[in-house]
Amino acid sequence: LKHLEEPPPAMTWILLSSAAESLLSTVRSRCQRVDFRPLAREALQQILLGRSLTLEEAGRLSDMADGSVEKAMRVRALLESMSEADRLSPLFPMQAAKALPRDTKEARADAALALELLIQNAGRRWKTETSRAKMQALAGGIKRLFEYRKYIDRNVAPALALETALLELEPLKLSFTPDSR
Repeated sequence: LKHLEEPPPAMTWILLSSAAESLLSTVRSRCQRVDFRPLAREALQQILLGRSLTLEEAGRLSDMADGSVEKAMRVRALLESMSEADRLSPLFPMQAAKALPRDTKEARADAALALELLIQNAGRRWKTETSRAKMQALAGGIKRLFEYRKYIDRNVAPALALETALLELEPLKLSFTPDSR
């Protein structure tokens, strides 16, 4: 507490927490709260344009990144790694799983991100769907994708979880990007 009350000259402390309410009240009372919000789509797009992306790519990534530059760049890297996989091929689920990094931690993060993109796109399709039967199928698919996401958190092999999800949900024709069905 002494360091928070009387910081050394020319020193600024930045304490980050995703659960500020869990900090001790004595710590919270000595801090000034600054909330960080996701970037607006337009602001994120401008930042991405500054990273030598095309306007089309920056716009597409801005739609998928939930206001995060880091997530936009992770999505870009994931889509690049899976660019060799043929979406129309029956082998697509295996190709997508094979495109995951060899490092387990990185593979887990990429598989989780891929499932998140599938969930986002299924949700977008559900919102615009007019057929009740297709809406129910998409809702069931979204539920299954969330279950596969939990499997990854529970130490299931990420490639196996992604491949199985893509195989099981193939009839829904889900995609990692919003522009294709």
